[in-house]
Amino acid sequence: MEAIRQWAAGVCFAAGAAGLCKLLSPESSLGRMLQMSLSVFFLSSILLPLSFSDISLSMPKIEQSQQKAEEISQQAQEQTASIAYDAAEQMMQQEIKNFLLEEGITPVWSRIDIIQKDSFLQVFLELCLEEKDRTKEEWIAQNLSSEHLSLKVYYQEGEDSYGANNTEGKTNSNPVD
Repeated sequence: MEAIRQWAAGVCFAAGAAGLCKLLSPESSLGRMLQMSLSVFFLSSILLPLSFSDISLSMPKIEQSQQKAEEISQQAQEQTASIAYDAAEQMMQQEIKNFLLEEGITPVWSRIDIIQKDSFLQVFLELCLEEKDRTKEEWIAQNLSSEHLSLKVYYQEGEDSYGANNTEGKTNSNPVD
């Protein structure tokens, strides 16, 4: 209500000022230019406060837009983190494969899961090795152990009658904490 009073007072003062200036203006072309400028001034004094009131009425829309932008930003961060974790998992798998191949150990398959717990990452590594590599079990446990790595090693026995690989469900060591 106070805003309407202020707007009405502003319009009245603008009308009074424009009327006074119009009475004092000369009849020449300069006077006509002044009268046109006064008309623009009066119209702007009416319309400009109304445009500011629209901004105050549209604040919920701005808040909704900000909330939507925050949601989109959060989704983008989650997608970026997911892509980064996937890329890190693939790189780690390749590095572990190369590390094992240097020792003459041939991994049949490997799986890495990276899980973030509070402020640190926990890595779960599962390896499936050929039966001939069982003798290097201790070396694997020593070289791949870490406080944030849980390691499980499986050994492949060979092919079954259907041509599929048969994997023994034994682990090399308990998860390293």
